Amino acid sequence: MRRCFEHMDGTVLLIEDDQFVAELIDEIVSSYGVETVTVRSGKEAREVWDKKRESLRLILADLVI
Repeated sequence: MRRCFEHMDGTVLLIEDDQFVAELIDEIVSSYGVETVTVRSGKEAREVWDKKRESLRLILADLVI
């Protein structure tokens, strides 16, 4: 996983409705110095996409929300 985040310049969009899982993933990704934006729904994700699309480098999504 380190190779994925080592040289990333941008933001990870995390779509996760389980707060515990979201916090865990955010902590892991942030430990590599990468900014994360966490949302709980597809609607929120679309709003972030519309505002930050240029800086997003990776989207991590829960497949069952």
